Amino acid sequence: MTTYKKLNVEYIIDVANDALEHLYSAKEYLTSASRLGIADMLGGKLFITGMKHNSMYQAQDELDAAVSAIKELQKWTTDMTDTKSLDIDFSDFLQATDFMFDNIFTDIFAQQKIRKARDAVDAAIAQIELLLDDAYRGDL
Repeated sequence: MTTYKKLNVEYIIDVANDALEHLYSAKEYLTSASRLGIADMLGGKLFITGMKHNSMYQAQDELDAAVSAIKELQKWTTDMTDTKSLDIDFSDFLQATDFMFDNIFTDIFAQQKIRKARDAVDAAIAQIELLLDDAYRGDL
C-alpha cells in the first residue's frame, strides 16, 4: 500500500470513528427521549415533556455532527449513501404542540419521530461499521 493510500485510509478511519461516536451518542439521547416519551404518554407532566424534548435536541446536535462527518466520508469513498435519512427535524412546531396540548396524540407523534430517527441512526451505524471493516481489511 502506498503511503498516500495509507494516509487516505487512516483519514477515512478517523472520520468514520468520529461519525460513529456522534451516532452512538445520538442513539443514547434518542433512547432516553423514547423512555421519557413513554412516561409522558402514561401521564407525565410538562417536566417530563421538557426533559424529552431536551434529549431530542441533544440528539439533533449529535446527528448534525454525524452528518458533517458522513459528508466528509462521501468525499473520500463511494461506499456512503446519502445523509437525508439522518435529517430528522425535531421542529419547534412539534415542541410547541407537545407543550401546548400535552396529550396522547402529540406524545405519539413525538414517539414516531424518535423511532424514525433511531431507525435511521441504526442504519447509518451499520453502514459505517461495514466501511470500517473494509478499511481495516484494506479493501478501500
